[in-house]
Parts: sequence; C-alpha cells; structure tokens
Amino acid sequence: MEEFKDNEAYRFIHKYGPRGIVEFFMESEFAKELMEKDFTSGCDVCYELLDNPKYYQYFIEKLREREEI
Repeated sequence: MEEFKDNEAYRFIHKYGPRGIVEFFMESEFAKELMEKDFTSGCDVCYELLDNPKYYQYFIEKLREREEI
C-alpha cells in the first residue's frame, strides 16, 4: 500500500478523478474506438482503459510526455 503513491495512474486518478481519465482518452487517437463501446458505469470505463495493455501503455506514455504526474 505504501507504494501506491508511486503509481503514475493512481496519481492521475487522485488529481483528476475517473472523469479525468475519460476526458484524457476523448482527446486521444482512441476516442472514436471508445465511443463505439458500451459501458455500464464509471468503474467499467476505468477498468476498460487501465486494464487493457494497449490503452494503459498509451496513457502512461502520454502522461510522461505531458509531465502531469
């Protein structure tokens, strides 16, 4: 548990919340692809975005480029 603050995704969620993740991806190359999916809740969205290696890798790479974390 002590290491969770070192996790880049956690720090982003802590600062911007789950809505921030959605907004982040709506400005990405995956926006159209994600708009075609059905989600049942905010948790479902986060799970889809952060459990999928393709999306997660993109997310972390872009965070590092933007120095948001």
